[in-house]
Amino acid sequence: MPTFVKDGERYGGPTFGVGLVHAVQGNPRAEQQARVGRNLAIGGFVLDMTGLGCEFAGLVALGHETDRGRASALSSGLIFGGLGAVIVGSVMLLSAQPHLYDAINIYNDGLDKPQQ
Repeated sequence: MPTFVKDGERYGGPTFGVGLVHAVQGNPRAEQQARVGRNLAIGGFVLDMTGLGCEFAGLVALGHETDRGRASALSSGLIFGGLGAVIVGSVMLLSAQPHLYDAINIYNDGLDKPQQ
């Protein structure tokens, strides 16, 4: 599995950007981008899982309600609310990756600058 490496030491992995904040430590702009990317990835994953759970609960409730010949706003609300959470979570996950790459690039660009 890929990891972040700095001075021969390995830091976390790219899945949620875990460890990247420590890998780019010393460059405030890179640290900020790493934190934003990590937070978007974790928040997006949590929203995706919550949305999937809501959709599943809504489908189960809908199945029980149609057996009785009616459907309620609860099942529809769970299904559509879950769908909304999945969409927002997926957008957050997709938005996280550029921030993680930016953190790496900003840190690496800072290494190339001559010391004064």
